[in-house]
Amino acid sequence: MLEPTPSVGAERQTGEVVSLANWSDADLTRLMAHEPEPTGVIVVFEHVRH
Repeated sequence: MLEPTPSVGAERQTGEVVSLANWSDADLTRLMAHEPEPTGVIVVFEHVRH
């Protein structure tokens, strides 16, 4: 999930990747939800469509 973050430049929007679940099995077929955890990964959008 992306959570909006304050943009340094007014021209571009940014968002931080937030983890909402982890794999709960070795086959990577099931997810277990957890409290939102910020990852520190910031995405900068070149073009935004609404």
